[in-house]
Formats: sequence, C-alpha cells, structure tokens
Amino acid sequence: MRSSLRNSIAVGFLMAIGKGILPGGVDFSFAKTQPNGLVEPSLTITAHVYNYARVERAPLALAEKEATKIFQRAGLRIEWENVPISSLQSTNFADESPLSSTDIYLRIVLSSAVGALGHDREETLGFALASSKRRATSDAWVFSDRVEAAQGIAPWHAILGDAMAHEIGHLLLGSYPHSFSGLMRAEWRWEEYVSSAQGRLLFTPREAELMRAEVLARIRQQNTTQRVGSFLAK
Repeated sequence: MRSSLRNSIAVGFLMAIGKGILPGGVDFSFAKTQPNGLVEPSLTITAHVYNYARVERAPLALAEKEATKIFQRAGLRIEWENVPISSLQSTNFADESPLSSTDIYLRIVLSSAVGALGHDREETLGFALASSKRRATSDAWVFSDRVEAAQGIAPWHAILGDAMAHEIGHLLLGSYPHSFSGLMRAEWRWEEYVSSAQGRLLFTPREAELMRAEVLARIRQQNTTQRVGSFLAK
C-alpha cells in the first residue's frame, strides 16, 4: 500500500471535509460499500497483534475499533489478541504461538526494522505475505511511523486502523488486485484520507463477498483438520 499524502496538506482541505467538495468546487467520491447489516457470528478471524513499535494502548484500541467496524460492514467479525512484547531488543518476528486457519498475525513495527524484507519504499504503509509454515497467508505488517507521517486530514489512529484493515484484507483476498477506489486502493489519494476521516473508507461489495468466502473456506479447512486429528488420535 502506498501513500502520497504528506504533512503539507492545506487547511482548506480540512474545511472541505464538512462541505463534501474539493477546493474549486470539484466533487469527491467515497467508497461505494454500504452496510449489509449482517455479521455471521461463525465468520470470525482472530488477529494476534504484535505491537513491536510500542504504539500506546489508547490509540491502538481506537485503531482496532476502526478496523472492527470496517470488517463488520463487510459481514465479518474480527477478534483482537494483543500479545505482550517482552523486549524490543529482539525483533526476529518468530511465531510465538501456533495458528489455526482462521488466525492471522498483525505486526506493528517501525519501518527501519524490516527493510531487509524488501518493503523499504518510503510511501509503503504496510504489506502482507504468506508464511512458509502455513498454507493460508497469515502475516500482515503495518509501519506505525509511516502511518503517523501520513496523518493530516484524518487522525493517525484512523489511518492506522484503515492500514490494518487493508493489509488483513490482502490476506483474505489473495491474488485479488487492488481496487480503483476505497480501502483497497494501492495508492491512497487525498479522497481516501477524507473517507478515512469520516469512517467511510471501506471494502467494496465484491471484496466483502470474496473475503466471506475465504473465511468460510478456512473454517471448513480447520474443521476438516480437527476431524482428521481426532480420528488419528483414536
């Protein structure tokens, strides 16, 4: 995910939020996803949050709340497990707990910590990748310092929550490409940040449908694995 927004955003942009227009009278558009009002309790994923960047608990809780609402609008439920970080001296990012197919890792880090992974472009707010230990993609990363640098129209905890949802979305959408607008757009324009400020940066209906199907498939895979394990244990 790339961001072209910088801290030089003019005050006029902030005033435009409430009016719904850009300076000069140009209309802006928001993501078209509408709430379906349906969240299937069984369609749940659990995010194990490793806060290596030591983001303060209050803004992190607000970011998780923002991401929760985004997934609810897509018909999914997300649960957060904040994993205690014992020391910042060691950042080997080793898996500290086994995952089921409906669990993911979300690692909040400083951009300087993971440059060796090849995601060191300044405009990158985060990335997602598959773990070599599991079939399902399960590792999402967000750079807290770059999120903070991108704040302007939207508060940084809102951008953080949106970035978290974006990268988790990649885990569930697989090879599905970035969208032309909304949460899954590759390069966020100022329109996306306006949407973020108003809590309207969302998945498209098609993206929501694909993610629900993926979570259902992971649940079925998990149930099958558990049945096979129980049979072999007898």
